[in-house]
Amino acid sequence: VSWLDHDLGQGPSGTAIRLARPTVVRNLLDDPRIGPWRSIIEKYAIRSALALPLIADGTTIGVLSIYSSEFDAFSETEFELLEEISSDLVYGITILRLREEHARSERALHKSEDTYRSLFDNMFNSVVHCRIIFEDERPVDYEFLAVNPAFATVTGITQPVVGRRISEIVPGYCQDNPESLDVFSQV
Repeated sequence: VSWLDHDLGQGPSGTAIRLARPTVVRNLLDDPRIGPWRSIIEKYAIRSALALPLIADGTTIGVLSIYSSEFDAFSETEFELLEEISSDLVYGITILRLREEHARSERALHKSEDTYRSLFDNMFNSVVHCRIIFEDERPVDYEFLAVNPAFATVTGITQPVVGRRISEIVPGYCQDNPESLDVFSQV
């Protein structure tokens, strides 16, 4: 089966996918497009077919094909119910794809975080992540958000600093080094 516009794409499934609309064949034996599948149709006594494209976000992602051993087997009510089922299938497939994409994104995020954490923790130089605190639009202090293990070695500061201000850890630093506040507040 194909959805290309050649002999193998002329059956109900290929037509439904290619044209993005339901395809009903009420009598497969009289339909000239069925040539490539005639032996299968005769062998299994298939007489009619219904193919419903599965369309998500304007793109056909598959087809629900139903075959019957009866001619003209699908009533209007059955057709409507099968359309509902095809919509439910699209919804389910979309949800599964979104979950998989979310899981893939989560795995990529965790890998990225692990890489960052490894680099951050194993650098020989001190690495500090701070938030600049402003008063009246002027930088006045830093708050430590994260420091790597080398911070203690390089600075000699061994007490916990994360969540605290530099003015608490090194009193007078901000008054003695106003240029550092000005420079870093521009970044």
